[in-house]
Amino acid sequence: MKGNKELPPCFVVDTTPAREGVVQRYGPIPAPLTFYATFDVSSLCSYIPHDTAVLLPASSWQRTGLKKPVLPASVTQRGADSGGFVASRIWGEYRYTLAQYVGWLASWQPQWAATMDYCCERELSLVTRERQEKTTQNAWQAWRAYRSASWAWVPTVQGFAPDEYRRHAHELAPLLCEMQAQYRDNPHWRVGIGTLCRRDDVVMVQRIVDAVRAVLPGIPLHLWGIKLDALRSIDLAQVISTDSAVWHGAMYARDALARAARERGMSMRAYQVMVNLPAYRAKVADAVRESAHVMETQRDASILAQARAVLSVGGWTLQIRTRRNRLYAYGARRVGKRVEQRYVCPVSQLEAWLASGRCVA
Repeated sequence: MKGNKELPPCFVVDTTPAREGVVQRYGPIPAPLTFYATFDVSSLCSYIPHDTAVLLPASSWQRTGLKKPVLPASVTQRGADSGGFVASRIWGEYRYTLAQYVGWLASWQPQWAATMDYCCERELSLVTRERQEKTTQNAWQAWRAYRSASWAWVPTVQGFAPDEYRRHAHELAPLLCEMQAQYRDNPHWRVGIGTLCRRDDVVMVQRIVDAVRAVLPGIPLHLWGIKLDALRSIDLAQVISTDSAVWHGAMYARDALARAARERGMSMRAYQVMVNLPAYRAKVADAVRESAHVMETQRDASILAQARAVLSVGGWTLQIRTRRNRLYAYGARRVGKRVEQRYVCPVSQLEAWLASGRCVA
């Protein structure tokens, strides 16, 4: 792939790789960002809060023969997960055909549905290219056979390293160009970024998201299974939704969860849906607000200029360091033959530091 000439004209593409350690910024995030709570067969119930956005994975319903899910009529925000993680990591291949998947989708009418993708974990690196190609083929197959479906088809960009995501985004671009033309006025269309759920390195997550955005500017994005720590620590420009099953709470603290449910006189499932889920949604909202504040503050050149001026009075120069995708301010000055450094605060707190009148001694 050389330059922009081989890509559809609907995208203006930056093919320059991001430099190591450089955090790119893409402006304000869309509002609001929707969190989709993943419900499997065992957790689906009639008392889901009406304002909950729900994501149902086909892989969970496979054990019922892809029986129609019964959702409360009041739950209107509905997305579908093709079950790519389970299919490619646990099963080795999908246990249902595209036609069967489409039949299941038609039975409950989500607003959007993921095409049948394949994750690319570190231990699967030898087959990443094969999985990307199969993901692309499945996306095209769904589009060509069922482009008139009532839901919006959502392809997923897959990979493990940022350059792999960049390459796959390039390969999906012709399909996405066609989709963009059809879904231009459809608020439910988006493009997923996959293989994020097991990521602990938020700097790497940022580089992956940056790599996809560089190829697909302006395309609304969904971050599959992203962790709260990453959500609060990366630039969320273009990101309109995320999902997670962690809200259940049973993955890490099942005994404590059962005890808390008993104390409330509730079943485990009722406690998860009526207590855990609202609490987790609040954490997501806090993480998104924190990200917006941090990224906006880190972009504010005037605050950096003020801090630079205040530090210079004491003979210090401002230095910015990156740690876990956040910027931190330090003062540095030469003392004889050595350079002395003093920590100031996170860049996102520089405005408060300046208002406090504190200085670096």
